[in-house]
Amino acid sequence: MADLSDVQTYLVNTLTTALYPNGTSQPSAITNPVKIYAGWPLPAQLDADLIAATPIVHISVYVQPGMEVVTSRYPRDWYTQTTVACTLTATVSGNTITIGGTVTAGHYVTIHLGNAPFSYAALVTDTTATVASALQALIAVTFPTAAVAGNMIVVQPTLGGLIVARCAAPGTSVRELERTKQAFLVTVWAPNNTLRVAAAKIFRPALAAISMFPLPDGFAGWLTYEGSRDIDRSEKQNIYCRDVTYWVEYPTTQSITSYPITTASTGIEIDPVSNPPFTPLPWSSFTPDETTIS
Repeated sequence: MADLSDVQTYLVNTLTTALYPNGTSQPSAITNPVKIYAGWPLPAQLDADLIAATPIVHISVYVQPGMEVVTSRYPRDWYTQTTVACTLTATVSGNTITIGGTVTAGHYVTIHLGNAPFSYAALVTDTTATVASALQALIAVTFPTAAVAGNMIVVQPTLGGLIVARCAAPGTSVRELERTKQAFLVTVWAPNNTLRVAAAKIFRPALAAISMFPLPDGFAGWLTYEGSRDIDRSEKQNIYCRDVTYWVEYPTTQSITSYPITTASTGIEIDPVSNPPFTPLPWSSFTPDETTIS
């Protein structure tokens, strides 16, 4: 699921790309080195970097406490997040089923013999031959004449009905549980106003160009600008700050392993209202009330 740390990581990466367009091994876009990180700066390290022979500018991405709004408003429906192509194959020719492809743990094969389904999920130690053998053992419980030869399963044509083989692999499904709007403070810490302005002029357009951005769970965050302010502490601490506040709305999600359906059964569900669990008496057994009108 997405977390505050995922949003911080995205913002830090975006700022890093903006300030180091040619990579961090090359000089920054403002020439001076820039440290970009999540959280609040360590005072001793910040002081040392700002008064260094070549001053190092800091840009911090801080989660502002107490500035959070719950914005949950969507139904908790499951959606397919990832699908996986099965590496196993199962082909039917006459009354022979051949297991092929590459064995991947968790990928499974379902064989339908008429209306009877038989499924097996591969293990790490399996081969196509052992998958065929495992399926044959399941089938033989119901159809004792089923045989196996290597990676082939042979059933007797006298069984009747269609022979259908299906292969599938587990994927993931995801749903949104809740949604949060959180304020993030992006702060420039510089030794002078020139470097402060230079850094801000680089990252502000980079973040302003973003509205929706991807999160690791496949959902998206929504970034909006709130405001900015300059804070000068030059007289005492020689620190020039610019605080820029952004709001990010992001979801909290839940992900589960999901399995494509390879078999299904049909039946009649009893309705306890229209199909009561008792046998009504026949009408002829009732004695109707009689009323004599005089």
